[in-house]
Amino acid sequence: MCARCLVLVSSLLNSNRLTMLIDRDLKIDEQCHNYGQFLKEFSVILAFSFPDRINYYALNCNNYFKSASSRIRSNAAHMTGYLLGELTPELRSTVSKELIFAGLMLLLKDHDIDVRLSTARAISCLHRYT
Repeated sequence: MCARCLVLVSSLLNSNRLTMLIDRDLKIDEQCHNYGQFLKEFSVILAFSFPDRINYYALNCNNYFKSASSRIRSNAAHMTGYLLGELTPELRSTVSKELIFAGLMLLLKDHDIDVRLSTARAISCLHRYT
């Protein structure tokens, strides 16, 4: 369902790199073959295509940490790690670290093991933060 949505709206994203990634990796009637790699590439391209919106995107991911769906919580954690992990020091300074990192810490205590694993993986992407 999400892949179908991204394919349909990709031309509205105003980023040729995002559109090319979506066209390459997502098909309307097929599952993504390597979703983790797609999410990582998508997040990095999104961050550097729209650097003024990074904090907004990260805070929105943080909102999904409270979802009733464990799959959504897992994906929100992954996307947060990927989105913030490759940022330059200048871009890292624009992020509301305390709020976002506090949300990740809460996810480490989630009742679902997959959410905890996803969160640990996401946190491992954030080693450049001090």
